[in-house]
Amino acid sequence: MEHGTTTKFKDLDFKIRSVPVLVIHGEDDRTVPVSHGKAICERAVNRAAPLWLRATHDNLENCRETWLRIRTFIKRDIKRMMLSKEEISVGKMK
Repeated sequence: MEHGTTTKFKDLDFKIRSVPVLVIHGEDDRTVPVSHGKAICERAVNRAAPLWLRATHDNLENCRETWLRIRTFIKRDIKRMMLSKEEISVGKMK
């Protein structure tokens, strides 16, 4: 059990099933293992393509790719996820 992965994510399971999720994680992060980011990604139903960077815990915000990915998430991915959710809801009503 790496850093309590299995117990810490039990509480998150419900929350990450109902909201759009974008995971950006540094592969060289020594504070939070990249396996935690991958675990969140696996559990998220409405997930956008994750971004794994050659970065540490403290320098993700300095990477241009971080901000480009966040912009795409806000402008495109969330809209797509919400439309998909509406289509599923409409399908259930028929």
